[in-house]
Amino acid sequence: MVDIKMVATDLDGTFFDDEKHINGEKFDRVLTHFEENGLRFVIATGNDKRVVDRVFADFYGRYDYVINNGGVVIDADQKQYRDATLSMSDVVLITETLLKADVTWRAGLVYTGEKGSYMHEDFRGVGERFHFLEFYVPTLKFIQELAHMSEDKIHKISFDCLPEEAEGLMALFNDQYSDRLYATTSGYGSVDVIPANVNKATGMTYLLDAFDVKPEEVMAFGDGMNDYEMLKHVGVPIAMPNGEKRLIEEFELAVNDNNHDGVLDTIIERLNIK
Repeated sequence: MVDIKMVATDLDGTFFDDEKHINGEKFDRVLTHFEENGLRFVIATGNDKRVVDRVFADFYGRYDYVINNGGVVIDADQKQYRDATLSMSDVVLITETLLKADVTWRAGLVYTGEKGSYMHEDFRGVGERFHFLEFYVPTLKFIQELAHMSEDKIHKISFDCLPEEAEGLMALFNDQYSDRLYATTSGYGSVDVIPANVNKATGMTYLLDAFDVKPEEVMAFGDGMNDYEMLKHVGVPIAMPNGEKRLIEEFELAVNDNNHDGVLDTIIERLNIK
């Protein structure tokens, strides 16, 4: 096997257990091995930097970031390589398209910006998954109109619908506006709309170039379709046993699921970490 120089992992349903926890002792052991041997650990997630740094506060400065589904790329020293944003005209287009569509809002539109995250006042408290926003965007700002975000840079627009609605809603953007926009899902009806050509694979290429790592020298873990491009791009793609059916059928599986340290145990086993 080619020597692995970089490992990237998704968070929800992959590195996180269902309670949004990780095994800190094992993670520290893995990171120490990486630091001693010149390897890099990458958090590759649809979440933004505020979430990542809050959850991994004890490990800050020991991992690289491919966040907002690849739209923002930052290394462990906080050097930024990519900052893909939506134009305000695209923000309006996405919003108006979804408000006209037949959507079962399990959580309303969230606009993730560089300075903060926003939701229109009309969506406050709407949907059975609204309470999850307390974890992902605890400082969510409620606004009366889109113009109130005009001084921020918007990286993505997210919402939760019924899982069976997701494909059709993503097609509204991927079929008609593929030159400007890309819609993707982490599963379970969670949808992100981001700039065209933004995904975890294109985000990873910035780190590969920066640290002279070849795709075949990368191991990556994922459970959802927003991980698919990344898994296809790397030399050692590993899907979670609890993941999407297509990933399970196409890629090698981790030694265990997300609730039983599947990512960390696979890394420890494959890299022979003592």
